[in-house]
Amino acid sequence: MRGLLRVRHITTILTLFILLFFTIIVIYPVTAQNEQLYIDTENEVEEGEEFLVYVLTINETGDRTYHTDVEIDFNKQPYKITGSEEYPSISIQAPLVDENTEFTITAEKEGYNFTTHEITVLNKIPKLDIYIEDLTIFEGELFVVSVTDIESREEVEGALVYIESTDVEDETDAMGRVEFAAPHNRETIRIIAEKDGYQDGEKLVEINSQPSIWIQLQDNPNTFIAIAAFLLISAIIYVTLKQRKVIDSRAKEISKKETMKKYGISENVTLSTSDANKPSEQSSLQEDVRTQPQREAKVEEIRISKPREEKTIISANDQKEEDKVNSRKKTIDPEDKWFEGTDDIRYEIDKITGEIDEEGKDKWFEGIDDIRAKIDEKVKKKDKRKEESNDEGE
Repeated sequence: MRGLLRVRHITTILTLFILLFFTIIVIYPVTAQNEQLYIDTENEVEEGEEFLVYVLTINETGDRTYHTDVEIDFNKQPYKITGSEEYPSISIQAPLVDENTEFTITAEKEGYNFTTHEITVLNKIPKLDIYIEDLTIFEGELFVVSVTDIESREEVEGALVYIESTDVEDETDAMGRVEFAAPHNRETIRIIAEKDGYQDGEKLVEINSQPSIWIQLQDNPNTFIAIAAFLLISAIIYVTLKQRKVIDSRAKEISKKETMKKYGISENVTLSTSDANKPSEQSSLQEDVRTQPQREAKVEEIRISKPREEKTIISANDQKEEDKVNSRKKTIDPEDKWFEGTDDIRYEIDKITGEIDEEGKDKWFEGIDDIRAKIDEKVKKKDKRKEESNDEGE
């Protein structure tokens, strides 16, 4: 009986040893093969954005081991983590979505339990950007707000733009612009732009209570009238001065040409004012007039000044006698000698014709063709009138 009990006891001990052996040899390797994998990555990413995926295991002490040669599946696309870095990973680009969408990432490696991770891909909403040239403006000043896509920099048409805490609002035009007047009694204003499919844009602007001189001039209704009047007067003065300059220049040119034409001077000869006043050259010019008369010259207007002659009182008979003597002198004197040696030709002409201006006023003589012929014709008419007057007196 004791022997039987001893045998059973030994059998029980052997069974326990066998079970312990199988626990160490068999059960432990199975547990090692089923070690759990974990995925380390973002929980949310925007569409088109790249993100990194890490695969690791965690031991009982909490130490992490990053693995390579791990098969990754994302959005039905296979990936594989390779490399020998300390923290091996794979870069994946999020797909484009119409709305926020969840995707599952799967990681598998031989000898390890596979794992999954849920990631949300966010529909990327573009953001509006507000641009104002000057962030400090004056009360009542007009300023332009430009609204664009913050990434593409394209103008956004139809965006609602308003000043916060006011009823001032308007929609952008085809150029993405809208114009506002800066409100009064405000130190700062916040401008907000909204449109469906975009994130709101906003901009903080400072308001200066002291308007600039330019703003004051713009607000004054008489400013533009004054500017227009000034421009008109300036234009009139400019045109007048320019025309006067052209006229004076043309008059000098015509006067010079007529003078040279009258005295038969070549255009290649240049006479200075100082040289023209010399007696020797005056004599030369007079000689040219006598020897080379310009028969075809056209004199439109000649103005000659003459000195004042003292008044003398003579009787009618003496006057008649003097006229007869003068008439005889004209007949006796050789041709072209009647004015020789005189400085004032017009004065001598007036003496011959008896039309001496006692008041000393200037006379105008107008005619064409030859001056000498006109003078002779006038003298003949005067002599004829005197003869007729003498006949009537007798």
